[in-house]
Amino acid sequence: MSVELASAPEAGGAMVPQRARIVPLSAGPQSYAAAVDRYLTAAGISQGSARVYRISLTNWCWLLAGEPTPLGPSRRGAKPPALALGVLDDPNMPERLAERAAERADAVDTDTVNRELSVVRKAVTWWRRQGWITADPTLGMGRRPTPPDKTKALAENQIAALWHLEVPLRDKTLWKLLYESAARADEVLCLNVEDLFTADKRGKTTAKGGAIEWIHWQSGTAQLLPQLIAGRRSGPLFLTERRAPDAAPSLDVCPVTGRARLSYRRAEEIFEQGTRLLANPLADKDQADELEGWTLHRLRHSALTHDAESGTSTPMLLARSRHASVRPWNATPAPASTPWPDTSPPAIPPPVAERPDLTRQSRQSSPEESTPMTAQPVHPHPPQDRVPRTVDGIAAALAPARRMEFYRQLGTAPLDQAEAVLRRWWCEAMLDTDPDGDRLTEAALNGTLPTASVADVIARRHEQGLPVE
Repeated sequence: MSVELASAPEAGGAMVPQRARIVPLSAGPQSYAAAVDRYLTAAGISQGSARVYRISLTNWCWLLAGEPTPLGPSRRGAKPPALALGVLDDPNMPERLAERAAERADAVDTDTVNRELSVVRKAVTWWRRQGWITADPTLGMGRRPTPPDKTKALAENQIAALWHLEVPLRDKTLWKLLYESAARADEVLCLNVEDLFTADKRGKTTAKGGAIEWIHWQSGTAQLLPQLIAGRRSGPLFLTERRAPDAAPSLDVCPVTGRARLSYRRAEEIFEQGTRLLANPLADKDQADELEGWTLHRLRHSALTHDAESGTSTPMLLARSRHASVRPWNATPAPASTPWPDTSPPAIPPPVAERPDLTRQSRQSSPEESTPMTAQPVHPHPPQDRVPRTVDGIAAALAPARRMEFYRQLGTAPLDQAEAVLRRWWCEAMLDTDPDGDRLTEAALNGTLPTASVADVIARRHEQGLPVE
């Protein structure tokens, strides 16, 4: 999007600039469906995420058109209404859309409502940057509170019982790795043998959105992995029992055994069947076929919950889960907002002439002449920083993308470097939240920012008794 100044002729032939108008960077699509296609193409997300985004944006098409969104079996094959993209700029759209969204929220679960709202807001933001629309039809809408589900995390005795099941080595290693790494099942199933760094107990995997990230495991997985790899140097880590079909992609076939990569569907099916009696301890073995077991995702959820219950701090939980917030799991992490020790220079003592007389005579003055005792502090509290010097305070002041980088650096920093990481990011947060930041940046670019020489700064610090190293 660019800004262009339109001019109009004045009496006498002079051109007088008028108000600026927005010029789109590219020709915008006319229909909502075409705008969705353009956004998903440019979003840089995986195919699975793009499919979920398309479903959510299609559901919003019915709401924007003022029609009820199909639910249940009627949703399959339903054709969304034809909608012009310009409808989103209708000034009455936010109010009408909020009413329709509230009606839909009464018919579906809270997680679906919040996910669809997040998706459409990302698309609207991108469309506005392109100059295709100017308004935000979701203005005023907020996320709905998600009722906590206390049953997602498995108890520690249930996890212990899981390790005693008689299952093949492949499945035991997969389950151990999922629990010890708190990684997503699809990330672990995408691991290749060459991605493993067994000496460091970590592996390189592709996370949601296509980012390459590390996952870490513990001793239980470290003992099982060499047996599972069995001398292989490349290919998928977790394999099926049978050889891969001819049409299987070469990246999903083991060059040594010829077997295919274990799919998420099959891994989920095996885990669900193997945990039916654990999930229903009062049932008989004869009833196993009629029962339902656990899902693989509950291993990740359980690992994070157990870490939180054992006192793991919020930054370490976020670094381990690679989440932007603690909302995705039902855990109460240990507080990580302990302020740092104050290392600012000590206050300069007043000159001798200004110091109170501490002679014996003054100490033995009469009660009438003495200063009455009060509950007020002797030294006034310094003004509070704009950004609190705490982990939570710094994180709240940073943008989501920078917040994740802050948590990542803090979670991977050695203990003797953690304070340095906190101080550097506190300075970043102070700059980000400076109300005069834009003005100072503009002044610096224009060359009009007031400056001070190094000699003046050194002299000023000398006058204040501050170090100058």
